[in-house]
Amino acid sequence: SRPAPAPPSSDEPPEVTSGQTDPGVLGLSLGYALIQGDDIYQLNHLDLSLGFYTGEKQRLEAYIGYGSALIDESAELNRSIKRASMLSLGMRYKYFTTPRHTFLGHYFTMGLGWNELFWTYENPVRLDGEELTTDSLEGLELFAGMGLHLAQTRHFQLGLEVLPGIILWSGHTAEGFDNDVFGPFYMLKLRLTLSFM
Repeated sequence: SRPAPAPPSSDEPPEVTSGQTDPGVLGLSLGYALIQGDDIYQLNHLDLSLGFYTGEKQRLEAYIGYGSALIDESAELNRSIKRASMLSLGMRYKYFTTPRHTFLGHYFTMGLGWNELFWTYENPVRLDGEELTTDSLEGLELFAGMGLHLAQTRHFQLGLEVLPGIILWSGHTAEGFDNDVFGPFYMLKLRLTLSFM
């Protein structure tokens, strides 16, 4: 008969398993914002984000975004501006009320961002003998809301967000004009989110 195999030596080092680390998160969000205002009433926007988990239920994200503003055709602004668009940079924080391994997920989010609203004049504006065709305005955005993951796996999340917010605009444009047109933007963003880990 064959001899029984020798038991493993107690001197052998234990098997090493790699520690589980929180993955980085690449995100894509797109949707539109309804704006309470006299001239611009909607903003179609898209942003890319890069984030990481700071705990089991907390995530920080940095984002860059672009938006196209829709101007009311009956507004006086529509006769002086051809088109308007917006560039955004910011940070947001997410707190998840459900575990990451569940199929459905829920979270609260809040953040702040810097925005630059760009526009092209319908007709060039003369300033100190120079013709200006474009101008821009800086603004600070504050927002808070919540999101729902309709599906989430180990490497993918698909969800919807509802984000009330406000943008407070500077008192002067980049070319030095007084801002007597754009008051605060009170917004409600509705958007689709995709996250890859």
